[in-house]
Amino acid sequence: MRYLITSDTHFGHKNIIEYSWRPKNFEEIIKDNLIEETNIDDVLIHLWDVCFWNDREYNNWFKNLQCRKILVRGNHDKKTNGWYMNNGWDFVCDTFSLVYDNKNIIFSHQPLPVWKYYDINIHWHLHEKSIFISDKHKLISLEKNGYKLENLENIIK
Repeated sequence: MRYLITSDTHFGHKNIIEYSWRPKNFEEIIKDNLIEETNIDDVLIHLWDVCFWNDREYNNWFKNLQCRKILVRGNHDKKTNGWYMNNGWDFVCDTFSLVYDNKNIIFSHQPLPVWKYYDINIHWHLHEKSIFISDKHKLISLEKNGYKLENLENIIK
Protein backbone atom coordinates (compact mmCIF):
# COMPACT_ATOMS: atom_id res chain seq x y z
CA MET A 1 0.00 0.00 0.00
CA ARG A 2 1.26 3.45 -0.93
CA TYR A 3 0.22 6.80 0.50
CA LEU A 4 0.05 9.29 -2.35
CA ILE A 5 -0.39 12.99 -1.70
CA THR A 6 -1.74 15.90 -3.70
CA SER A 7 -3.24 19.22 -2.79
CA ASP A 8 -4.82 22.47 -3.85
CA THR A 9 -6.08 21.10 -7.15
CA HIS A 10 -8.44 24.10 -7.33
CA PHE A 11 -10.61 22.52 -10.03
CA GLY A 12 -12.94 25.12 -11.57
CA HIS A 13 -10.81 28.03 -10.33
CA LYS A 14 -9.85 29.78 -13.55
CA ASN A 15 -7.99 32.61 -11.78
CA ILE A 16 -5.51 30.09 -10.32
CA ILE A 17 -3.98 30.01 -13.81
CA GLU A 18 -2.89 33.61 -13.31
CA TYR A 19 -2.27 33.48 -9.54
CA SER A 20 -0.02 30.42 -9.64
CA TRP A 21 1.11 30.43 -13.26
CA ARG A 22 -0.62 27.15 -14.01
CA PRO A 23 -1.08 26.01 -17.61
CA LYS A 24 -4.57 26.50 -19.06
CA ASN A 25 -5.11 22.73 -19.14
CA PHE A 26 -4.00 22.18 -15.52
CA GLU A 27 -7.22 20.31 -14.65
CA GLU A 28 -6.67 17.72 -17.38
CA ILE A 29 -3.01 17.31 -16.42
CA ILE A 30 -3.90 16.72 -12.75
CA LYS A 31 -6.77 14.33 -13.58
CA ASP A 32 -4.60 12.33 -16.00
CA ASN A 33 -1.86 12.02 -13.37
CA LEU A 34 -4.36 10.94 -10.71
CA ILE A 35 -5.76 8.23 -12.99
CA GLU A 36 -2.32 7.03 -14.14
CA GLU A 37 -0.61 7.06 -10.75
CA THR A 38 -3.22 5.52 -8.42
CA ASN A 39 -4.33 1.92 -8.07
CA ILE A 40 -6.75 0.02 -5.84
CA ASP A 41 -4.21 -0.59 -3.04
CA ASP A 42 -3.27 3.10 -2.67
CA VAL A 43 -4.49 5.75 -0.26
CA LEU A 44 -4.79 9.21 -1.81
CA ILE A 45 -4.41 12.09 0.66
CA HIS A 46 -5.70 15.37 -0.76
CA LEU A 47 -4.56 18.33 1.31
CA TRP A 48 -7.41 20.75 0.79
CA ASP A 49 -8.94 22.97 -1.82
CA VAL A 50 -10.31 20.38 -4.21
CA CYS A 51 -12.27 22.90 -6.23
CA PHE A 52 -13.50 26.44 -6.37
CA TRP A 53 -16.85 25.98 -8.20
CA ASN A 54 -19.08 23.05 -9.18
CA ASP A 55 -18.43 21.19 -5.93
CA ARG A 56 -20.58 18.16 -6.74
CA GLU A 57 -19.14 17.69 -10.24
CA TYR A 58 -15.50 17.86 -9.19
CA ASN A 59 -15.80 15.92 -5.95
CA ASN A 60 -17.83 13.19 -7.63
CA TRP A 61 -15.05 12.84 -10.20
CA PHE A 62 -12.90 11.39 -7.40
CA LYS A 63 -15.37 8.49 -7.02
CA ASN A 64 -13.92 7.10 -10.27
CA LEU A 65 -10.50 6.62 -8.73
CA GLN A 66 -10.00 3.04 -7.53
CA CYS A 67 -8.00 4.00 -4.43
CA ARG A 68 -9.17 5.04 -0.97
CA LYS A 69 -9.43 8.81 -0.64
CA ILE A 70 -8.81 11.12 2.34
CA LEU A 71 -9.68 14.81 2.12
CA VAL A 72 -8.04 17.20 4.54
CA ARG A 73 -10.40 20.17 4.10
CA GLY A 74 -9.12 23.60 3.11
CA ASN A 75 -10.27 27.18 3.02
CA HIS A 76 -12.22 26.58 -0.22
CA ASP A 77 -13.82 23.30 0.97
CA LYS A 78 -16.96 24.82 2.53
CA LYS A 79 -19.31 21.82 2.67
CA THR A 80 -19.80 19.53 5.66
CA ASN A 81 -17.71 16.40 6.14
CA GLY A 82 -20.82 14.33 5.45
CA TRP A 83 -21.40 16.12 2.15
CA TYR A 84 -17.87 15.29 0.99
CA MET A 85 -18.21 11.65 2.09
CA ASN A 86 -21.42 11.41 0.05
CA ASN A 87 -19.62 12.93 -2.93
CA GLY A 88 -16.49 10.90 -3.54
CA TRP A 89 -14.39 10.79 -0.36
CA ASP A 90 -13.85 7.92 2.09
CA PHE A 91 -12.68 10.07 5.03
CA VAL A 92 -12.80 13.84 5.61
CA CYS A 93 -11.08 15.90 8.33
CA ASP A 94 -9.36 19.20 9.05
CA THR A 95 -6.05 17.57 10.08
CA PHE A 96 -4.94 14.04 10.85
CA SER A 97 -1.85 12.26 12.03
CA LEU A 98 -0.27 9.02 10.93
CA VAL A 99 2.68 7.02 12.16
CA TYR A 100 4.68 5.92 9.13
CA ASP A 101 8.20 4.51 9.10
CA ASN A 102 8.51 5.33 12.83
CA LYS A 103 7.71 9.00 12.18
CA ASN A 104 4.70 10.77 13.64
CA ILE A 105 3.32 12.86 10.79
CA ILE A 106 0.58 15.49 10.89
CA PHE A 107 -1.17 16.41 7.64
CA SER A 108 -2.69 19.85 7.26
CA HIS A 109 -3.55 22.43 4.67
CA GLN A 110 -1.57 25.31 6.13
CA PRO A 111 1.74 24.83 7.94
CA LEU A 112 1.22 24.12 11.64
CA PRO A 113 3.46 24.66 14.63
CA VAL A 114 5.23 21.35 15.13
CA TRP A 115 5.49 20.35 18.76
CA LYS A 116 7.74 17.65 20.16
CA TYR A 117 5.01 15.12 19.46
CA TYR A 118 5.22 15.39 15.65
CA ASP A 119 8.25 14.63 13.52
CA ILE A 120 6.89 16.09 10.27
CA ASN A 121 4.10 18.44 9.16
CA ILE A 122 3.12 17.77 5.54
CA HIS A 123 1.14 20.70 4.21
CA TRP A 124 0.24 22.72 1.17
CA HIS A 125 -1.53 26.09 0.80
CA LEU A 126 1.59 28.04 -0.17
CA HIS A 127 1.48 26.81 -3.82
CA GLU A 128 4.70 27.68 -5.61
CA LYS A 129 6.23 29.72 -2.81
CA SER A 130 9.51 28.35 -1.48
CA ILE A 131 9.17 29.34 2.13
CA PHE A 132 11.38 27.53 4.59
CA ILE A 133 9.60 27.18 7.91
CA SER A 134 11.62 24.42 9.56
CA ASP A 135 13.16 21.09 8.69
CA LYS A 136 10.02 19.48 10.14
CA HIS A 137 7.76 21.07 7.50
CA LYS A 138 7.32 19.53 4.07
CA LEU A 139 5.58 21.67 1.45
CA ILE A 140 3.86 19.65 -1.26
CA SER A 141 3.47 21.79 -4.39
CA LEU A 142 1.71 20.79 -7.59
CA GLU A 143 3.35 23.72 -9.34
CA LYS A 144 6.83 22.50 -8.37
CA ASN A 145 6.40 18.79 -9.04
CA GLY A 146 4.80 18.85 -12.49
CA TYR A 147 1.26 18.26 -11.11
CA LYS A 148 2.14 14.71 -10.10
CA LEU A 149 1.38 12.87 -6.88
CA GLU A 150 3.96 12.74 -4.09
CA ASN A 151 4.70 9.37 -2.50
CA LEU A 152 4.86 9.58 1.31
CA GLU A 153 7.76 7.16 1.38
CA ASN A 154 9.83 9.52 -0.80
CA ILE A 155 8.83 12.60 1.22
CA ILE A 156 10.07 11.29 4.55
CA LYS A 157 13.35 9.85 3.27
